[in-house]
Amino acid sequence: MDSPGNVPSDTLLMHSIVYPDSVRRHFYYVVPEVYDPGSLHPLFVWLHGGVSTEELRTMDPEDIHEWVLIPGLLAEGYLVVFPCGQRDATWWDPVGEEGILRIIRWMKSNFRIDDSRVFVGGFSDGASGSFSLMMLHPSNFAGYIALSGHPGVAAIDGERGTYLPSLANRPGMAAHTDRDGLYPT
Repeated sequence: MDSPGNVPSDTLLMHSIVYPDSVRRHFYYVVPEVYDPGSLHPLFVWLHGGVSTEELRTMDPEDIHEWVLIPGLLAEGYLVVFPCGQRDATWWDPVGEEGILRIIRWMKSNFRIDDSRVFVGGFSDGASGSFSLMMLHPSNFAGYIALSGHPGVAAIDGERGTYLPSLANRPGMAAHTDRDGLYPT
């Protein structure tokens, strides 16, 4: 586990927290090269797809370039965090949601994060989780990017009370592709 003091920039680091179900789960994060501890920085929470598996996702340093979006965010001064979900801690169930919120609190307690510039996004299940978090916890996020997800997953799979009007006062982008058989265009 890496500690937040004097972290190398643009390097994939790992830490872990205890979720509400008492299970310790790891997450990854990257501090941009332009990080200045004297200034506030935006935070982007990237949610991976395939969240309903038994295994907790692992990442390699090359994975930070998996999406074209991530290097651009780092260049703009965003810290980027990659929670790792799994069955019983999905992005749209209370355990997974609270885990993400705890990770954000950890990032805020260890780095200078601008509360008004915390964004969430993801692909496939990660996009569905972005919709869910925006609808259930809108005051925690400034906006979202949902790539090939579905806004109804939290209501259907997670039996959560989600309502599309909850997205009305936050900027967001939703797009679909033919590269995800789970959430086709």
